Amino acid sequence: MPALKSELDHLKAYEKTVESLVQEALDALNNPMNFKAQAQVTYLLFLENTIAQLRPGLQEGSFEKRVIEKISQSEVVLSQEADRNENFA
Repeated sequence: MPALKSELDHLKAYEKTVESLVQEALDALNNPMNFKAQAQVTYLLFLENTIAQLRPGLQEGSFEKRVIEKISQSEVVLSQEADRNENFA
């Protein structure tokens, strides 16, 4: 992801892009009946990976902290099928 971050930083679009993708994932996971199990698991893995990528920059008031807090405060719900298949993604 460092190359992608670098390119998006150059375009001054990194934070907006990450926020947009995180919101898309949260919206999908908050409406699980509208998405197939595979898509739900993919969004969940995206959020987990995003947290892992942002964690090293975690400081009070930082962009990284705001995004991680938004993810942690959301009430993600997986369909039963997605919950059963989460370990097989």
